[in-house]
Amino acid sequence: MPRPVLPAILLCVALATPAAEAQLDNFVPVTDAMIEQPAPGDWLSWRRTQNGWGYSPLTQINKRTVEGLKQV
Repeated sequence: MPRPVLPAILLCVALATPAAEAQLDNFVPVTDAMIEQPAPGDWLSWRRTQNGWGYSPLTQINKRTVEGLKQV
């Protein structure tokens, strides 16, 4: 068996296990409507919305709190 085929087979076997299926219980498919009007905390695409503005409706970071941000 050629070497490149073996990892693909192992991946298929791993994905077929019950543990992999359990991880999909919380899976929510993304719809066109979700992309067009994302929830405030969702960034389903680059820059959050299709207009590319990158505006976030969240209010936790503002002019008063931005100075408290630090690299983690």
